[in-house]
Amino acid sequence: MGTKGYPGNVDMELDCRDDKVYRICDETVTATAVEYLTNMYRTTQRSYTFIYFAYVDVLGHDHFWCSEQYNNGVAVVDEQVSVH
Repeated sequence: MGTKGYPGNVDMELDCRDDKVYRICDETVTATAVEYLTNMYRTTQRSYTFIYFAYVDVLGHDHFWCSEQYNNGVAVVDEQVSVH
């Protein structure tokens, strides 16, 4: 984790570029994002939040948007988010 970009603009960044198993990386991203958002909304902080899921992105590039593989990847991320 680290902060990149303009100072004060990024609260949290989780970098999984070296993780070749994107689905596992997205599990970490999901758990971290849910914890971060839960804590953020318990306070008075409000901000724009972007969450990037590498697994779905890679499936989209490899198999195209709305392909069976892509839709299955979206279902995996949806399940990961709903578990938390």
